[in-house]
Amino acid sequence: LDDWLPLHRFAQVGGSAEVELVCRPDRIVEWLQKIKGGIDCLKSAPADVLADPDFVVPAVMQHSRALDFAPRSVKASREVLLKVVQYAGQALQYADQALRADKE
Repeated sequence: LDDWLPLHRFAQVGGSAEVELVCRPDRIVEWLQKIKGGIDCLKSAPADVLADPDFVVPAVMQHSRALDFAPRSVKASREVLLKVVQYAGQALQYADQALRADKE
């Protein structure tokens, strides 16, 4: 488990919170740990890791610039972008041009 986002920020006393547990491959977890030391490590990340939305979304939640390292197919994914802008709106600047122009 990672404690970078405390759950108490989401629930008031007596309230409730929905929790989603995600099981990620070791390779994805390894790279999510590496970017804690700095985003520049993604320059040497394997292409398959950078193309995996299961890596990109949590990576962008840590560093909005992580989207800049993703391939165009990920940057052009509406699904990925809708997830990341909830947590890191500034990541929009790294999205595919066509998607940035889309007002929806």
